[in-house]
This record gives sequence, structure tokens and C-alpha cells, in this order.
Amino acid sequence: MCLTGNRYVAIINMTVNFTFKTPFTLTDLSPIYSGQYSKGKIRLKNAAGTTIFQDAAIPIALSGITLTGTDPGDPDLNIYEISFTRTNVNQYFFNGSTPAQDRAVSFEAGFTVYPDCEYGNGFPISTAYSTPVHLLYAHGDMFGPAVCNRVDYAYIIPTTSAPGYNGTIAGTDVLGDCNPASGLMNTGSYIQYKKQGQSTWRQLKMYDSTGASRNDGIIFISELLFIKTTDFILDNSSSGGTGMYEFRYRNTQDNPDVCTNAPWSAIETYTF
Repeated sequence: MCLTGNRYVAIINMTVNFTFKTPFTLTDLSPIYSGQYSKGKIRLKNAAGTTIFQDAAIPIALSGITLTGTDPGDPDLNIYEISFTRTNVNQYFFNGSTPAQDRAVSFEAGFTVYPDCEYGNGFPISTAYSTPVHLLYAHGDMFGPAVCNRVDYAYIIPTTSAPGYNGTIAGTDVLGDCNPASGLMNTGSYIQYKKQGQSTWRQLKMYDSTGASRNDGIIFISELLFIKTTDFILDNSSSGGTGMYEFRYRNTQDNPDVCTNAPWSAIETYTF
């Protein structure tokens, strides 16, 4: 699953893919009841487990029901790839600055699909909502503008269970599930910070799991790195320590970076 969005119009398009086995031939419309169609369902939950967004009637087109073969262990079972997209989900649910009660941290999905025979007197085959998939928030738009003309997400998380660190930074594709159908993915993100009320943007110092530091402010798309508040610097070059900090980031591409004029993200504010 890869969530894609557009920073310019503040929406997210959520595409879900399932692999499903069945002895039946699947289709998009009920063969018996007019107006009944195969549909997907999604819901988003906050950290407390409360559903904050739900849609259980997302049409599944016939092109989204693809027979890929039969089960090698049971040739009577057909293997299908089922795909559907919920468009225009408000990006507000995924922003790092969104209040916790409105911010999505888990995602559930399922579907109802019709066989092309009178199976069960015309009843469709349904799945329950799947076990939640953890979200860091959501991926940026990797299908639209060129890499250097768009803003793909980096993730600033002001907490971590890693001893000795105060926060976590994750690259655009840290979940490893984005495979853009067109265009290129960014190779990384360049991240800057400053303490709220200060004027100078500084590149972020980050650490990998071995403790090795990186001072160039760049995190690659699949990386998970860590930060320390003792590395935060104020305008007068003294240590910033804890407090409220603003972050911004832009895409990087290749080495050396060819996206030096790429647009910056909206400023995100976190408390450390």
C-alpha cells in the first residue's frame, strides 16, 4: 500500500491493494441485483483508537479486479489482485501539526466483491477491516510534478524509544511500500530547523542506529534516523535544548543534489 497526496491542493489519494484467493470468478457488478457493485472500505483512527474518517462505499472498477493465476497448492483457487482508490481525503488527518485527536496513526481497509455467478443467492464476498497498518503520516505526491517541483513528505517525530535520543526522523518511503507508476521518487529530503522565535534556519544533525552522525541535513527515503536536542543551536550559537522548534524540508535528488531550488514544505512545529 502506498498513500499519495498533493501538497498544493491539500488532499490525499489513498490506494489499497489486496491479494485474494477464491474459487469463484470475480466481477465489479452484481449479476443479480441491479445497482449493486463491488466496493472497498477504509477507515482512519487516531492514537486513542477512535475512527476519525471512514468510507465503506468506494467503487471497485472491473480494471481493479485482476486475475493473476491460480494457487500452486490448490488449482481450484483463483488468485486476484484487488485495487481501489479513495480520492480527496483531507491532508489535515496526516499533517504532523494536526492535533492528536484528529491525526491518523492507523489505517484499516477491506472490501466487498461480487462473483459472476449466483453464489449464495447473489450475496457478495466480504472481508472484515484488516489489522491496522501503522502510518507515520502519509506519503507526498510521487505521481504528479517532477521531483524538484514538488514536496514529498519527511517525518519529524518528537519522541523515540531509542536511548540517548529525543526524536526520530523518517524518509519519504520508510515503510518501503511506494512504487510510483510514473515519474521518479525523490532520493531524499533536506531538513532544516530553528527554535520558534529565532531567525536562522540550520541543517539538521541526525544519527543512524550505530550512533554515527550525519551533519548534512539529508535523510534518504528509506532511512530512519535519530536526533538529540543537545545538538539544536540558537541564533547566538548557544545550545537550544528543549522547547518548541520549527522544521521545513525539501526534496533532494541524486548526489550531488540537483534539487537545490526545490520548494520548501509548510513549516511544522514540534515540542521537544
